Amino acid sequence: MTNYIREMSDIQSQLQEIVPRAAIYKGTNKSIDSTVHKTEYVTYPSNLSHVLEIGTASSEQKVHFHVSGNCLLDGKNSYFSIQLKTNKWTSCLSGDISSLFKRLTISLPSSGNQILEDIQEYNVLSSMIQYMSGSDEDLETNWYSGQSSMVGNTREENMETSRLDLNWNAGTDGWRTYTFSLNLSGLLQHSLYLPLFLLNGIKIELTMSSALEALHWDPSNENDWESVLRAVNHRFPLSEDDIDGMDGSDVISQQLKSVYRRGDPDDASNSLTYTIRQFTYHASVIWASSEYMDRLREGVNSSKGLSLFFNAYRFNTIQPESPYVQFNFTEQLQNLRTVLMCTLMDSHRFAQNRHSINFFSSHIDNFTFRIGSRIFHRVDNVQPALAYVNTLVAMNRFNRYRANSVTFKNYNRERNVHIFNFERVIGDNETHSGLDTREGKLLRLELQFKDDPLLELKRKDSSVISTLRRGYSYNEVKVYAFLRFTRIYIEYMY
Repeated sequence: MTNYIREMSDIQSQLQEIVPRAAIYKGTNKSIDSTVHKTEYVTYPSNLSHVLEIGTASSEQKVHFHVSGNCLLDGKNSYFSIQLKTNKWTSCLSGDISSLFKRLTISLPSSGNQILEDIQEYNVLSSMIQYMSGSDEDLETNWYSGQSSMVGNTREENMETSRLDLNWNAGTDGWRTYTFSLNLSGLLQHSLYLPLFLLNGIKIELTMSSALEALHWDPSNENDWESVLRAVNHRFPLSEDDIDGMDGSDVISQQLKSVYRRGDPDDASNSLTYTIRQFTYHASVIWASSEYMDRLREGVNSSKGLSLFFNAYRFNTIQPESPYVQFNFTEQLQNLRTVLMCTLMDSHRFAQNRHSINFFSSHIDNFTFRIGSRIFHRVDNVQPALAYVNTLVAMNRFNRYRANSVTFKNYNRERNVHIFNFERVIGDNETHSGLDTREGKLLRLELQFKDDPLLELKRKDSSVISTLRRGYSYNEVKVYAFLRFTRIYIEYMY
């Protein structure tokens, strides 16, 4: 067997001829009953045979799953489950459960671990897309994945919900169960069933984030039991008089441990950690008829092979050395659809008391894309309304009368996400709709940063009363840029 992967080719017709939508080939008369014998869930455990504790160091610890069988994978209806526990009462996830995942890789073990899909900085990208795609009501509904804790969690006054998510909802001894999908994966979220029997199985590998990236924790919240009480739930039905009348912290601690089903807090001097266990993939698999599977094999055995189109991502980071930056993307892609950008603070990225992956401040003044002699329209972020609408248009959400979690206020303050669309027809999923950056036609990004972080308050005599900080300098941030493009996997068997 030989196989390879490339970005695009002129074989789009194969998709309609060989790979079915749902379980049926286009143009056939077969009913689903004659094609699909049954659908069932099969559990695939991870390689974890014990609990895995992850600390503040970037250890690149990985968890993987081998998913195989003489069947097809219905990725859209498959999901993961995991149990999570932190060593701090008042810690919380920076975002939802995807905060734990630094990188996602899907490969073919039977082909020398050939990589099909690779998403770096998965946790950052996930936060960007979730903020721009779902409303607060949508996020609150998805409590099982921890998305409910994302509503307003970058503000200190709203982090109670995030802390409660890991404490109030915890089971025995502080373990909290989450269920989720890897929604950014073009393969696992494909509208077509993935033929595991032809691929000889796939390997799903997740690189875990450090505790500093995945969690937010302020040591001052655990100075004493009263601090714990207020940080975890300031609405707890105890007044100051009640606390004074409880005969000390011992009584408070016993009641809190009973309500939250946790043991004593860890020593505040110990570093932040989280622990995972029972990490499982619950796969919805399709057992198809032999006739159906034989037809797929015929496609693989043909001269054209079997092809599968899906969306993929490439990651770039930009470190500005001046307020004005020109950056060339070196990726040669036949079908670039969108570029997604945000800025993150270097000082926040690996700080335990900061939201490392989802606090996107407004550092960019404006930006422009160029390719060859073509100049795309400039996006002005000084007027946030213009930048925000540009992002909504790029996501095909403008004039949809459906809110997301981003307001005008928090877009300019903490959710400043920029998405630029290069499709010839926005929202059209035709395979060849995007921008071609091959053959020397590299995409260039021109960025102008805001560089006025200090504001002096002066008296009439020009003497300075105080200096206020209203922003951050360009040399304190990095730009995270994700290129979304169409990829094609082709498999041959001779």
